[in-house]
Amino acid sequence: MQDPVIAADGYSYERGAIAQWLESGKVASPMTNEPLEHSMLIPNKTLDLLLRKLTN
Repeated sequence: MQDPVIAADGYSYERGAIAQWLESGKVASPMTNEPLEHSMLIPNKTLDLLLRKLTN
């Protein structure tokens, strides 16, 4: 996973994958199928650090 982000549903996604999901017009969470309250993506710095440590 590269560039992990947290979406409005509280789940973490790879930025490119969730951005593509949202750009395709989908407004529901891919995990819960519930509507997302907003499309803001927040960097998941903790997950990014963990992934970097695991891959080095």
